[in-house]
Amino acid sequence: GLGYRIAARILNSIRDEIRAEIVKKEKMDIDPKVIVDLALAPLKGTRTDLVVEKSGELGIRRFIFYFSQNSVVKDISNAKIQRYQKIGRSAMLQSQRFYLPEFDVRADITDLINIFSMYDSTLLADPSGVISVPPNKNKILYIVGPEGGFDERELALFIKAGAHPISLGAMRLRSETAALAGIVKILSTYKVI
Repeated sequence: GLGYRIAARILNSIRDEIRAEIVKKEKMDIDPKVIVDLALAPLKGTRTDLVVEKSGELGIRRFIFYFSQNSVVKDISNAKIQRYQKIGRSAMLQSQRFYLPEFDVRADITDLINIFSMYDSTLLADPSGVISVPPNKNKILYIVGPEGGFDERELALFIKAGAHPISLGAMRLRSETAALAGIVKILSTYKVI
């Protein structure tokens, strides 16, 4: 998960141990077309697990959990973060990627807005948004609302801070579906998938 592809020759194998010799070690680039980070309010039950697993397989580099006025889940424990890290590791291995996803927790939307400047573009899943994803951006933050939706004040704060609402269609989607649909929309625009 540190960005290396390693070729090795097996020297010895016993019941619970394999000894190998490194033959070649190559540093792999992160996909240069676009880096997408996902900001998500934690979801109830195992829905966040699903988002971490499938988004990890799609190549999300960083998961940023935050809490909104209408968040159903109001806290995230260290044990949960460790669980998400384990799921992210499994997703990385499944999709044959070279970098472990990172996990971050922000206290509220103001704390989330403070990191907008780290990105070329911040996209916000919102039915009233535009259909197209802006082209020619290298680093994108994609924000998905909580299960209770954003309140009007939060939407206004995001937009004032520079977030661009994007529509995922006319249907009302659950947060986990909006997360995956938006990621696919962004990656398809950049021809990564």
